[in-house]
Amino acid sequence: MNQSQLSCSMAVEGAVRGCPARLAVWYDKGEMSFCGQLQMDRRGPAGILEAVDSEMASKFGAYASGLVRVSNQCAAFSCIHGITALGYGQPGLYFKAAAGRGSAAILFSFSVCTAAPAPNPAQPPQVSSLMNAVSKAGDFFGMEEFYFFGRVGTGLGPGDLMAGAPGTEAFPARIERCSLLVYSRLRFDGNSVFERAVRELFGLEETQLFLGAGEGGFLCMAAIPAYKNHFMETRNMCLAAELKSSALSLALQGSFRFAFVPDMEFHVNCGISKTRFMVEAFGEVREPVHLAGPFSIGDTCLAIGFDRGPVFAMFANLYIREIHLFGAVMLTVAGSVPKLDLLSAAVSDLSVPILVRNLLGLSFEGLDSIDFIRILGLPFQDMEAFDMEMVKSADGGRLAEAFNQRIHDNSLVLEKEQVKASPFGDGVDLVDQRRMRHYYIDSSGRIKLTAQFYYADVNTRLGSYTVERGIFVCGVIEIFKVRFEVLFSFREGDGVLAYGRIPEVNLGFLKLGPSRAGQESGEALPVPADSVLRQFMGKEQKGIVFFLSAGKKDVTFYLDGRIELLSILYFETRIIFCKGLISIDVRFNWLAIFDVSIHLKVNYQDFNRGGFEFRLVIDTSGLAEKLKAVQESINRAIDRLRDKIRNATREIDRAQAHVNELYGQIDSLNRRIEDCRQSIRNAKWWKKAFVAIAKGIEIGAYEVAKAGVYVAIGVATAALQVAKAAVQLAGKVGEGVMKAVNAVIQGALSFFYINRLELYGRAGMNEQEFRASIEFVALGKTYRYETKMGHSALKSDAAGTVSGNMNGQMKHDLDHIEDGAFRSNFRRYSHESYTIEEQCRRLAGAREQMRSSTRLMRSMQEAYVREFSEPMSDFDQMNQEYVNALDCVGGILKTGEQAGDVKALSGSMGGLKRRITLKEKEGVFRDEELSELKDVIHNYDQARLLYDEVKKSMSAVESQRKQMLAYADLQKQKTGEQKQKKALSAAEGSMERVLNKTEEAMYRSFPVDRSGRNYINLSREGLIHQYMDEARQEFGAEASENVRVMRSRSRKGRYDSRL
Repeated sequence: MNQSQLSCSMAVEGAVRGCPARLAVWYDKGEMSFCGQLQMDRRGPAGILEAVDSEMASKFGAYASGLVRVSNQCAAFSCIHGITALGYGQPGLYFKAAAGRGSAAILFSFSVCTAAPAPNPAQPPQVSSLMNAVSKAGDFFGMEEFYFFGRVGTGLGPGDLMAGAPGTEAFPARIERCSLLVYSRLRFDGNSVFERAVRELFGLEETQLFLGAGEGGFLCMAAIPAYKNHFMETRNMCLAAELKSSALSLALQGSFRFAFVPDMEFHVNCGISKTRFMVEAFGEVREPVHLAGPFSIGDTCLAIGFDRGPVFAMFANLYIREIHLFGAVMLTVAGSVPKLDLLSAAVSDLSVPILVRNLLGLSFEGLDSIDFIRILGLPFQDMEAFDMEMVKSADGGRLAEAFNQRIHDNSLVLEKEQVKASPFGDGVDLVDQRRMRHYYIDSSGRIKLTAQFYYADVNTRLGSYTVERGIFVCGVIEIFKVRFEVLFSFREGDGVLAYGRIPEVNLGFLKLGPSRAGQESGEALPVPADSVLRQFMGKEQKGIVFFLSAGKKDVTFYLDGRIELLSILYFETRIIFCKGLISIDVRFNWLAIFDVSIHLKVNYQDFNRGGFEFRLVIDTSGLAEKLKAVQESINRAIDRLRDKIRNATREIDRAQAHVNELYGQIDSLNRRIEDCRQSIRNAKWWKKAFVAIAKGIEIGAYEVAKAGVYVAIGVATAALQVAKAAVQLAGKVGEGVMKAVNAVIQGALSFFYINRLELYGRAGMNEQEFRASIEFVALGKTYRYETKMGHSALKSDAAGTVSGNMNGQMKHDLDHIEDGAFRSNFRRYSHESYTIEEQCRRLAGAREQMRSSTRLMRSMQEAYVREFSEPMSDFDQMNQEYVNALDCVGGILKTGEQAGDVKALSGSMGGLKRRITLKEKEGVFRDEELSELKDVIHNYDQARLLYDEVKKSMSAVESQRKQMLAYADLQKQKTGEQKQKKALSAAEGSMERVLNKTEEAMYRSFPVDRSGRNYINLSREGLIHQYMDEARQEFGAEASENVRVMRSRSRKGRYDSRL
């Protein structure tokens, strides 16, 4: 048998320390206890006290022996819960000693009338002196009873010994802090001067007096008995003075009841000390007290004081017929600034009809038609109803116990001593006074949290409430029958509890609801049945639900919902984290063409049942399906062309014309460069210098993009020229070359590039509109198209509508591509020509330009932030526009890589080289034929060199783009750190240092001796020098020596300004 479960008892008779004893002994829950009677021998109480505790016997033994003189009396002897106690009582006399918990204590009391018996020679002199002094004091002050308490250590308090002592039922709790305590009951019915004076001046006939001392100081307290007259009555009145750490404090507390409001009892608590003053009046009612008209008042409290500043606090319960309002506030003033320490409010179910009926007392036909908004309590959905008999009794303790048996979260547990129940309407208001939290139980026994708000920044008391730091808000807002539920709770001891629910909504353009992951799984809510989420949401989910419960030992998280906007954007998620289960489902869809779904499930309840499941699906089949008509139309046209063309040279020439259409990008980039110049001209004040640098960097990027256009055309042209030469030699080197040539032709003809896409959406309750304009390049030609779609097109096939109209734009060219009627329109563009060697050099320069630009952009911003601890407001936009320019460069280079598919010729050229070597040995080729073949191979090598440079440049651009994005994020983090450092220093930033460091960084990033032939060199731009000087003049700054030297060098040689 488990020892902790063993329980037994027995009666024994024998002797303890030689004294006869009869005891009851029992063993329960691993602990032995006993109690009974002990016959005292001639040693008397001093000897027994020695058996209890030797230190206590040395201090109080003489007094005990002198007071308890009869040696043949029985004493109560016990040992319960580790406390050994010896007690003795007779009429007019009580004595008790105890030891345990590392402490020992003694208590004795007697009536003053027995304090002066006939002289006893055997009585110790100190006892005789004490008894004589008590007798004389009793005669003068009217003392009737006298108590003395003393202890060694702190484990035992007066309450441990006074239980059962006569006349101690109403002792105040604050005496527990005393190590020594003297108590007396005074009756002022004698003829001494003091008794007559108190009786005549104050009308008192009796009182209680406490004198105590302890480690914390001294305490003097007088309890005033209950008093009643025709106007008022008082009870539990107490006046206390306490000296603690050389500081004196006074306190007055008690209860009043006035004849004109007999149903309200006022509890007053006043205190004053050297540093604090407080007056608090708390009115408590059994049921609401009628004021006037529809208004009644419930429990109310007002407190005014001073503690490091004025303090004002109050709470009140106001009833307007069937409406219950609660409000609480606490303000403290530090200096001249008021601080809100407490704000709380609660309201019963409220709506416009309820307000009209209860406030005005009116009800008329059609009143319910304006019931469009309601504030309601948050019901517990999955909770057993309360017994109606219990509800009608309005017993707060019983209701709290029943509530605790039904809830699943410790942060909601009620302490029955801190719960007050009051009948209201057809149910009961239940108030958790420890948390200032309000509940309501209706006539059917269902409970809900009243709509309420609570915020506290202090730990204190106010009337019957305990105020603890935290936030709590809950309720239901119902708008046009649509319910929004919310609950949030945070307290230092309870943790965080949050719940929110948005119902299913269908506004045409916007749809909200539960995720399809839960609906498809067949399990609407896969969380434990004992989860607190079940109690708020029930067994079924309707709408978007969020839940979080985070305590010291357990965390539960749940999120489930779906959002659909304009039938073009769809997002849903379901995340569950609770008691050994992690489940994540996320799905995103755009225009029904791009679909991503993630599924993760981890079960770690125990080792044997642990499991892991993961799935990631990226589905772009929708995109391929929607744009299939575009691609298939192009491919069919190319297939028809390939079948009908007999002369491959003619086909390659046509592909070359299509490639040349890319020259149209030059005009677009020139327009962007002009926009940058306009932005510089429009810049205001001293910022123009920084804007000029940022826009100059952007212009450099677009110049690189222009070079990229020429490179894209160059690499495609080089590939086509090699293919054309290979066709001429196909009969000599093998028909397999034609397959490679076809691949190059298809790359040039099938090239599809979106230059610009603009989207616009507008939505109302009944109608939605979506407008799109697109500019794209296909078949080597630029097309522009704008379309407008309504709700029906959006809902049925938004992407299909766009792609179908794109086909319509190309239809004429697709129909005539095979008969040669289609012509590219590239000749309307002006362009330049470059050799492959020149293109390679331009690409190398472009990579250096991008590195310099990124370095300068970062240096400029770091110089400013280092001085002023925060970025300039324009920096974010500058960074974004520079990244956009890099995206443009990368897109154009990608175009060249796709259009000039040199890799498709690599196999054929390798075979060609081997054939030439073999045929040359055999002497098959004539010299002119061999020279022609070698020229083809040389041209291929040159084209492959340019192609490799394009790939290298694409990688460099992407690297600069990532660096710039990472820098922008890092700069935001550093800004906060710099602000903290700035707060500790009185120094302010210098614009002179910013301007000089920025210009010096410009000269380092863009050396003055770098050629500006292909790309802008910011160090040689005169306008930047001018704007820098204007900014310095504005701030009274001087250029550094290094700036003056570098600027002088920058003026040497010819340079064409871009700004």
